[in-house]
Amino acid sequence: MSAKNSEDFWNTSSSSGFNFDEEEEQSQPDYVFTTIPEENSFISIHSLISKNSLDLILGDIKSTNEYVVPPVEEVIRKMFIGQTYSLEVYKKYSDKILLLESALDLMDGNVILNKQLYYLIGRDIKNKDILFKRLQAFITEHMQKVYNLDDRIELDANTQFLRYQIEVKETCNSAIEQLASLCKKEWSRSKNAIDIIMEYKMRLNIDNFAFEWTVMNVLASMKMWPQLSDFFIKPNWLKKNSLKTVIPAETFVWGLSRHDPPKDVLEQYLPHIPDSDRSLYLAEKFNCHKFVIQSYVNQKDRLALISYKSKVSPQNAEYFLIENALQAVDKKWKN
Repeated sequence: MSAKNSEDFWNTSSSSGFNFDEEEEQSQPDYVFTTIPEENSFISIHSLISKNSLDLILGDIKSTNEYVVPPVEEVIRKMFIGQTYSLEVYKKYSDKILLLESALDLMDGNVILNKQLYYLIGRDIKNKDILFKRLQAFITEHMQKVYNLDDRIELDANTQFLRYQIEVKETCNSAIEQLASLCKKEWSRSKNAIDIIMEYKMRLNIDNFAFEWTVMNVLASMKMWPQLSDFFIKPNWLKKNSLKTVIPAETFVWGLSRHDPPKDVLEQYLPHIPDSDRSLYLAEKFNCHKFVIQSYVNQKDRLALISYKSKVSPQNAEYFLIENALQAVDKKWKN
């Protein structure tokens, strides 16, 4: 394995959880998406989901946060004497090598194992069958020495992901990228797409937000609007349609809007935003004229309707919709 490939391997953060040989700089598939633009009046998506989780969902996100890497001797000393420490900031290959060398100099087995040394078994291996066998061997021999629960979960996740890729002969770099690829393939060719995709979700234990965000973006990128509706719009106990997702409705609409859907598609999801002021704001922002007009009619706001008429093209359907509303003799306006 070349030095560049070796550095690419070690530059990969262990927080990805599913990836042994992902390169730090790689072209992203067209179904992986960037984060939603923030506004002063719009709640940040990072208040809804952690930065690490969002980076996993949106594989093309690159962190711009500056951080200071403490000297490796300092963190090794903390590990040795049992103080609280973090290895998260040591992302570069050179930093990880320094950590390993410092731990080896200390000659303390527990410290060496606590730097997740099991990743060394995959450093020079591209063959997934061989990598899977070595990972299984490591688990058999050393799992009792891995005391950190997160490490155990990560090992299990890597094992499950490798087993799946070997079975279906896939080569995606992460479980989320694999999910996006699976959604794209199955919805294009299979009537049982949902069943197949849900089986993958449960097998890889993908959390609901990551799963639903990926499904929404894939279907929207493929312009499969009926399938999107079938997946997310369900009747509630009142037999009225409701948006069934763990993604906040406003965030869902923002994400959907980036795929330039037809206005009637956006108008299908706008009513599910609990805050009527926010739904009206987004409707105006995305030029969903019918939704805005109907909102002003429902509010009996004649002046707002007259003002909004200047924002639609003369003599089109929305223009006449406003005219008809203003001329209705049975309408009682509040202004």
